[in-house]
Amino acid sequence: MLRDYDELMHAKRIVQLGTKLKPLIKNEDTIEDNKEVVSKLSNEIFELRTPAMLQFEYLMNEIQRTISGNSFLSANKLIEEVNKLANSSAGWYRLFNEYCSVINKMSKDDFYDYCLKHKSSKSLEYVLLKAYDVYQMNIFPLTYIAMMD
Repeated sequence: MLRDYDELMHAKRIVQLGTKLKPLIKNEDTIEDNKEVVSKLSNEIFELRTPAMLQFEYLMNEIQRTISGNSFLSANKLIEEVNKLANSSAGWYRLFNEYCSVINKMSKDDFYDYCLKHKSSKSLEYVLLKAYDVYQMNIFPLTYIAMMD
């Protein structure tokens, strides 16, 4: 339970930073005009990522590779990785498990959208997924800034 509390606190902070970042990254011009602030906020978001969030991302990508036949993991290794996630965060594990149950019905993006529309905004899973969404949104401005330098 303590781990999920830490996950929740990190996720809430990422969402707060994302709220500040979003208007600054509307387009390339706003990114350029606010380069220092965007860099600072983006870096803070990256620093707040937790091992469980990164494990969730890894497993989401790995399950997609498995479906397409491009996975390098054995079934046993995949189970081991899923168990790592379960041991580090019940919230992230529940989200991953939920995705696996609907994988044949919706894409990863559709799953995110569905969860963000249908879960209570006060639930742990909603806040974690919202933070993950902010983290994903954060990748573009950092890439753009790196290309500018």
